[in-house]
Amino acid sequence: MNNDEPMRTPMLRRLAMLLPALLCLGAQAATYVYIGSPYSGGTINNATSCAAPEVCGQFTVGQSVSGSITTALPLAPNLTNSDIAASVTGYSFSNGVSSIVSGSPPARLVTALVTTDGAGAITSADIKLQRWTYSAAGSAAAGPHVAGDRFDEINVVGAVASGASINGFCAGVDISVPTDTCNTVSANTATSVAVVSGGAWDMLPSVSIADASVLEGNSGFSNLNFPITLSAIPSAPVTVTVGLTGGTATAGTDFAMPFLSVSWAPGDPVTKNFVIVVQGESIAEPDETLQLTLSNPVGAVLGAAVATGTILNDDAVPPAAATAIPTLSEWALMLLATASVVIGMWRTRRP
Repeated sequence: MNNDEPMRTPMLRRLAMLLPALLCLGAQAATYVYIGSPYSGGTINNATSCAAPEVCGQFTVGQSVSGSITTALPLAPNLTNSDIAASVTGYSFSNGVSSIVSGSPPARLVTALVTTDGAGAITSADIKLQRWTYSAAGSAAAGPHVAGDRFDEINVVGAVASGASINGFCAGVDISVPTDTCNTVSANTATSVAVVSGGAWDMLPSVSIADASVLEGNSGFSNLNFPITLSAIPSAPVTVTVGLTGGTATAGTDFAMPFLSVSWAPGDPVTKNFVIVVQGESIAEPDETLQLTLSNPVGAVLGAAVATGTILNDDAVPPAAATAIPTLSEWALMLLATASVVIGMWRTRRP
């Protein structure tokens, strides 16, 4: 038996345990967008007796449920009514009058069940969001809440249905997980309700920037092209801001940034170049760098957001000054001088 075998076996076990985490490295969050059909006159039942301090609202024709959920990783393909609540990192939905947004103290994610196709796209979902708006005991956000408190609710149900209510009456509060949500909903004349069939899910593309390099040139200008790429052909407009965030090159002297954003129209090619104009010169110097960072995406989520551009020096470095090497005769003279000094010191020290 190999003496290394007892040590190697535990190491292999640790690597096997780490493999799932290693496979996830570099994976990007994913955002899924829902657009509901507009409300019509027959789908709206507005409140007739709502009054302050309750938070009232009225739906109108043409409004709709819309919003998005973001997950830590893209959803797996072929899910069937799977609970994804633990992987949801953010959400933002509107009923046309008010919004329910993750991070807001009164907001609650009650249900998050999805079905996906072979590509991981949502084909059907049961998403229920609530936002406490009124509590007779005090702050709507603080909780814990009790029966009689008021809330807004947004639902996306099945493949193509959505509904919303404003100032719903809570007849019972759930104190289990998820905590402090209304599990017995009642509507009365102070509640506005809208329910509609029709809607669709879509997945926002990710937008990424890659490194680039270019020869500086001795004069004139050259282009340093940073490719900025969407993960899929856009079905809606996309815009992302590009900012200069570091590097050794000097803006205005070594290069110029002619614009600060990149945009795509629906159907555009996935890759566009962000162009940095580089000023040529004939001065020998080290390669210079600049760093670009993507931010503020609209219609997309950030992928690889930072890239480095390198301006490559192409000027010859002047040869170093020659160092004189002593000739053989010069070496002999230096050796004789050194020996004379040593002999002189030895004679001086003799008694």
